[in-house]
Amino acid sequence: PEGYGWSCTCKGYQFRRTCKHVQQAAREQCQWHQNYGAAQTDEQHDRQVCPECGGPTVYVRVAV
Repeated sequence: PEGYGWSCTCKGYQFRRTCKHVQQAAREQCQWHQNYGAAQTDEQHDRQVCPECGGPTVYVRVAV
């Protein structure tokens, strides 16, 4: 969870800067972003995969 901006409003997080809620969310959802590093290529399936969890990547355009 470090580096991905996780936070929680529970008292445990306020004191320890981590809690069971953050840990559960981190297990259930990968928060990798292309700004953290390049996606890896899965040549067997001809697709880009997340270097953190190995799941497929989804490209999203963001306008600023």
